[in-house]
Amino acid sequence: MIPVEGSTPPTGEDRPKVRILIVEDERITALDIKKKLERFGYEVPGSVSTGKDAVAKVAELHPDLVLMDIVLKGGMDGVMAADEIRTRYKVPVVYLTAFSDPATLDRAKITEPFGYLLKPIEERDLLTTLEMALFKHQMQKKLEDSERWLAATLVSISDGVIATDATGKVRFLNPQAEALTGWCLEEAAGKLLENVLCFSNNGHGAQHADELLQSTDLMGQTCRSHLISRQGTKIQVEFSASPLQDEHNVVSGVVVVFRDITERCQMEQDLKTERHLLHTLLDHVPSHIYFKDCQSRFLRLSQSLTRHFNLLEPSQAIGKTDFDFFSEVHAGQAFADEQEIIRTGNPLIDKIEEETHPDGRMDWVSTSKMPFRDPVGQIIGTFGISKDVTKQKKAEEALQKAHEGIEQLVSSIPSILIGIDSETKIIQWNLAAAETFGFPATEVLGLRLDQLPIQWDVSSLMEGISRAIESPRPMNLDDIRYKLQDGRDGILGFTLRSFAQTKGGQSGCLLIGADITNRRVLEAQLRQAQKLESIGQLAAGIAHEINTPTQFVGDNIRFLQEAFEDLKRVGEKFNYLLQALREGKFSLGILAEIDAVVQGADLEYLSEEVPRAIQQSLDGIARVTKIVRSMKDFAHPDLAEKTMADLNKAIESTITVARNEWKYVAEMALDLDPSLPLVPCVLGDFNQVILNMIINAAHAIGEKVRDTGVKGTITVQTRQAKDWAEIRISDTGMGIEEQHRSRIFDPFFTTKEVGKGTGQGLTISHAVIVEKHKGAISFETEWGKGTTFIICLPLEEKPVAPPESLPSKVEEVEYAKNPVC
Repeated sequence: MIPVEGSTPPTGEDRPKVRILIVEDERITALDIKKKLERFGYEVPGSVSTGKDAVAKVAELHPDLVLMDIVLKGGMDGVMAADEIRTRYKVPVVYLTAFSDPATLDRAKITEPFGYLLKPIEERDLLTTLEMALFKHQMQKKLEDSERWLAATLVSISDGVIATDATGKVRFLNPQAEALTGWCLEEAAGKLLENVLCFSNNGHGAQHADELLQSTDLMGQTCRSHLISRQGTKIQVEFSASPLQDEHNVVSGVVVVFRDITERCQMEQDLKTERHLLHTLLDHVPSHIYFKDCQSRFLRLSQSLTRHFNLLEPSQAIGKTDFDFFSEVHAGQAFADEQEIIRTGNPLIDKIEEETHPDGRMDWVSTSKMPFRDPVGQIIGTFGISKDVTKQKKAEEALQKAHEGIEQLVSSIPSILIGIDSETKIIQWNLAAAETFGFPATEVLGLRLDQLPIQWDVSSLMEGISRAIESPRPMNLDDIRYKLQDGRDGILGFTLRSFAQTKGGQSGCLLIGADITNRRVLEAQLRQAQKLESIGQLAAGIAHEINTPTQFVGDNIRFLQEAFEDLKRVGEKFNYLLQALREGKFSLGILAEIDAVVQGADLEYLSEEVPRAIQQSLDGIARVTKIVRSMKDFAHPDLAEKTMADLNKAIESTITVARNEWKYVAEMALDLDPSLPLVPCVLGDFNQVILNMIINAAHAIGEKVRDTGVKGTITVQTRQAKDWAEIRISDTGMGIEEQHRSRIFDPFFTTKEVGKGTGQGLTISHAVIVEKHKGAISFETEWGKGTTFIICLPLEEKPVAPPESLPSKVEEVEYAKNPVC
């Protein structure tokens, strides 16, 4: 309020207390101004006379206004002090001056004073200037507060804001606009808007930002475009422009507000895509999909369900229920299921049910129904998916019938059939297995093989199963001993074959077996019969081998008998002479008798021939003993179990027994490794194999000898090859013809004349070596030069590293090129 001249100034109670600092170097002037101010109700905390003191006092008191004399003594005049006060403390300054040069006044203007008072100061001028200064300062503070609030708002908002002047030049960018455009305010200020805010062509033209200043069509509208930043990145934005107008409605610039909506656009696109996918799903999925409200009325359904209802459009089913399309029974059950889902929130999954239509049609469907919830989780209905499984149902029924047929077929198989899974649990147990072991399938299904209450060699079974699962080929597992129900021991034979439980899943194993006790007895009898047959074949030769030494032993004994009679007569005459000498009856006649007897006995001849006859007889007896011992070794009683045997000794015994078979056609060459360790084998069977090989070699050489007249050679070698004992039997016969090589181990195959071979020798040898001893037998042959058979036996009952693949009967020729040992 400005007082009128002659009126009373406002008292302190009429106005708020305002503190004013006086800076005046003339004391009287300062006191005069103070009195006037106090009369006006202002608070005057004091006065100072220098610029330096003025700055210090402002720092101490923080007055509302400073009356500053321009001309002050000291190093800091009023202008300098006012500048520091304005800069540091934001306190308004009113200058006091009586006179000043133009240069000083120009300096004073730079400090932005709030007024000037000329000395001497009139009360009216003083009051008016102070009121105006305080009002101006108050307005300036409000403006600054507004600007700070606006700046804070513009900084904190997520939208970009750009303001221009009337010429389109940028005056302001907030931080978000800087981030989106890539321009900072210092660089963008003064540049044209289209150089800072660059839009790509989106239907409004490439120079869209420039058009904002000239087109009223875009003002106030929200538009979308792609914003290209200073660095070249492109984002999708939503923007609007508003004009800046003064109090006369004159446009002084434009404010553009824009925001990054790339993520929102992507979400809108994703939502559009999801809607498209939903439409596509409902239009093309073969399953029946539907949505229902809480009264089980259709809200939406797929095209496949529409066709199932014999409708043209899905809208024809909206608002209807299952009672409009199915029988009362089926619709009632469906309604009850859906109401239960709405009540509990629990889904119904994969329910197989029969649909009955009003026209009598019947279908089988697999249905899953779930609660249908709104965005806040409230159940507002149900939705479901059903699939026609009529064909599948019929196929299952057919499969069940086929399964029952297979079960009957499996049960009727006379062989033992046991199926186990990857954990050796029983999954198949046929009638033959139940009858053999005395346990029905219901008692053993699900048990592991080692949990079965059966007395048998389960460790051998488990090991064989492990090997069978890893092998693509079936394998045989014979001689599994078990105890029969009546207490007798029996022998089982199994064929093991792996199978995949599921496609690409783990493997199981199928055990197909039988009680082979009787077969083993017959095989033993057959081997014994073959052995007896072999002995019978060798009998004549063995008899000849024994007869020769026996004959000269008999001749020598008869010679010794005659020599003994001569020596006896000589002895009697010497006893007669000895008696005569004792009695003193010695005569020349007695001496002549003794001399005649000695001459007749020919003692010189007997002294030479009797020792020789004795030695020959001993040699003959030793030879016969060797033949008999070899016969005993060869005829070693068959044992079911393997024993540790000296293969070199067994080979020598067999060669001795068969000597009469080969001595006329071949020489025998032995190269037996003395360091060969004992080998586990059934010795009688091994002897039979060696005999078969030697006889075959002799026969092969015999055919060649008939043509050449030259004896051949049979060579037998033994050696150790890692974990295997190797026996090689070579002959210098004609060899095996190409067309016969793949069949030499086949039963009853022979190239000999009718009546000279059964074709069983090599077949039995193969079975003994490969199947019974888990070894290998192969051959090398060259036509016209001979054949070598190679037998390999493991040095241990369970070799650590068995051959990767023992040769089958058909693979023997290939195996011969690279034997396992």
